[in-house]
Amino acid sequence: MARVIFEKTKIKAIVNKNGGKFVRKIVLDGLRQVIRQSPVDTGRFKANWGSSVGTMDASTTEDTSANFGKQSQGISQYKLGQTMFLHNNLQYALPLEYGSSKQAAKGWIRNTALSMQRKLNQIKDLI
Repeated sequence: MARVIFEKTKIKAIVNKNGGKFVRKIVLDGLRQVIRQSPVDTGRFKANWGSSVGTMDASTTEDTSANFGKQSQGISQYKLGQTMFLHNNLQYALPLEYGSSKQAAKGWIRNTALSMQRKLNQIKDLI
């Protein structure tokens, strides 16, 4: 059986070089998850997920079909050290998160955020 040995200095160099890519991947996966788990009535809630860098975009859309390419645009602009936001600015986002929907489990957005944080902490621990 072959053994693989990971040297911390090599891993640290890879993470430092590609840290922005790792963070973008984690956030893209998180955005996919919250969109996929979003309850659907008209589709507008799913379509209003978005991402931005630096400042949170406060816009909403009347669209009822999600466009992941458009929703994830902000993530592609991220550089290591910047602040990134995933957002849904509809007024009923918080009630849905806190259990007003029978389609989505209470706390599904927070659970996704915690999962993303755990993954980011694993990367941070390597640096």
